[in-house]
Amino acid sequence: MIKAVVDLTLGKKPHVDEKERKNIHLADEFIYCKNGTFDHLEGFKELKDQGVLTDYYIFKWKGAEFDGVNSSGDRVGGFTIIAPTLEELSKKHDYVVERIKVIGENGEDIMRHDLLTEIPY
Repeated sequence: MIKAVVDLTLGKKPHVDEKERKNIHLADEFIYCKNGTFDHLEGFKELKDQGVLTDYYIFKWKGAEFDGVNSSGDRVGGFTIIAPTLEELSKKHDYVVERIKVIGENGEDIMRHDLLTEIPY
């Protein structure tokens, strides 16, 4: 897929071999926070180690302040989930959203869980 995007960017017609396509479903989610000061993430490493999360990433540093959701620069981080079916992707997504936290300097979860809506299947 990335090669196809690069080819398009360079003005070339991309080649996609149907035999190379994999039947996967992918969700990339960005995480936003309520007003507060970022301290650390919880649950992400464990879920990646369990194979539930494919990957996760942090965009902000400890001490970063959040004051609303106004632009992509307000993202604290994100995560990727891959599954063989849409149903499994949806179940993994729900499982992750229930278990991850963004902890603020006051010890409370400041993550905007409400912005990570269910994936219908």
